[in-house]
Amino acid sequence: MTEPIPVKCMLITGFEPFGEPRPPTNPSWQAVKDLQGRVLDITPLDGPPFRLRLDVRELPVEYAAILAIIPELHRARPEGSGGYDYYLHVGQGSPGGAKVETRARRHGYHKRDNRGTLLPDGRVPDLPGVPSDIPALLTTRVDTQQLAQVLAHRMDPPLVQASMDAGLYLCEFTYYVSMACSWAQDPTQVGPNNVLFLHIPQEGQPFSLAQSQQLVLECATWLGQHANQAVAGAGGGPALVARRL
Repeated sequence: MTEPIPVKCMLITGFEPFGEPRPPTNPSWQAVKDLQGRVLDITPLDGPPFRLRLDVRELPVEYAAILAIIPELHRARPEGSGGYDYYLHVGQGSPGGAKVETRARRHGYHKRDNRGTLLPDGRVPDLPGVPSDIPALLTTRVDTQQLAQVLAHRMDPPLVQASMDAGLYLCEFTYYVSMACSWAQDPTQVGPNNVLFLHIPQEGQPFSLAQSQQLVLECATWLGQHANQAVAGAGGGPALVARRL
């Protein structure tokens, strides 16, 4: 009898519109909203094939909401699974291409969110279930340099690069909180290998909406294939700066 193919789950998030004047849509949510329930066939580099089910969620551009939602999503148990295996966060970036973000900072958030709220001290506060001495700089163990090169070769124009600056707004804030929640599950790890952030441009700058959606799918597939091969940071550099509070 043929054994059933295992199923893993990935949560993909986009954001609501933000800015003044407030645009009607955010390309990050437009690119991911139709992926709910999509199943990808994954053949990892060092393991048996599995199916990757995608769940999607639109996030508010609000500090307090992110602090409530992201930890809960890391504790979530999708129906028929043991929880999410991967987290891919997608946000609206600058015109000119896409960026695979490498790291996120705990300090430096001094911009108002969609409610006009400022973050006290510009700092990610202590998170439930996360050690208080968590590093102030977290870096994904996903090889963002290699991933960006692969994605660039599949895009026209090939404008995808790894980035070390996620913008110090709700995108980077979300990335830090999500990596912190993953890191807390095993504080001995040098950095999470199952959390990633992708910045995509507004539609037509230069990618179409269909291209951005394909970019998200390519990123999700690559993450499923390579998570166990993740290295320390972009291009194999240090996985996190050992700077604690």
